[in-house]
Amino acid sequence: MEYIDITADNVNIFFPAAEQWLIDDLRLGRFLGVAAMEAGESVGQLAYTIRRNEEGKGCYGALYYLSGDEAVMEALLEEYYERCLGFDVSRTLVETPLKETADFLARHGFEMEEGESIILTFPLEELEKNPALQENLPSTICALSEVSPLECRYFLQMYSERLNNIPFYSIESTPIERYDPDISCVSVTPDGIDAAFLLSYDDETRTVFPGILAGFGKDTPRTLPYLLIFSAAAALRKYPRDTGVYLYRRDKRIANLVSAILGDMKGETVWHGIMEMDNFGMWDKRAMNKWRWIRRNK
Repeated sequence: MEYIDITADNVNIFFPAAEQWLIDDLRLGRFLGVAAMEAGESVGQLAYTIRRNEEGKGCYGALYYLSGDEAVMEALLEEYYERCLGFDVSRTLVETPLKETADFLARHGFEMEEGESIILTFPLEELEKNPALQENLPSTICALSEVSPLECRYFLQMYSERLNNIPFYSIESTPIERYDPDISCVSVTPDGIDAAFLLSYDDETRTVFPGILAGFGKDTPRTLPYLLIFSAAAALRKYPRDTGVYLYRRDKRIANLVSAILGDMKGETVWHGIMEMDNFGMWDKRAMNKWRWIRRNK
């Protein structure tokens, strides 16, 4: 079996059935993708990231997409393991809406359980009567269109240097033109931009996708909720009420912030999983040898 890395040039070829948010993140390099090939044809795909742990020590992996028959998915998991070597991956997380994928992962070392998705999708009109949108915003908050691209690029560069959270993705390399300048917003202090909420709009799916919610100023915890409120109100002014909104609650900080603004809004029921790995990012060798033996003896 051969493997092809997913790039901006081939993502639509190898991930034709994926959702737009996943394609966008693969195209921008936020996620890494692999296509498994046999006899010149793609037989399975994998999308993942490796990130720094919140406490700053070691890394964890997150799987976002896995397809193919059982033997192909096993091979893709092994390829993922090989690519984790050297990055001190302590565990791998996964979320899937597919019961058959959850069952497969449970047979291959993941502890799976049913729960709420970390992804929220809803029509824009759900925000219309949100009382948070009536709050008075600080004068320091403004639309991205009101600051120069150079100022925003400098902020992203400074934030990326502080983050050290996504070793494979360069935040400052993302084109500013990707973001909607009217609904994206920033917090501006005398020293420059200290926080930003950058969103994009996809014409094909008619959906708003948050990209970066970031800040490094001393007032960032108080500022971030105002950025969400500004963008929600701006989106309601700009787009039809049936426009879709996609929110990915990638960590507890974001989840708590979204909950404070959106209240009790819930994600769909999915299956969550975790596989613990040792300090060197290796899977359980007995399980790996068992998978290899099964494939050889099919």
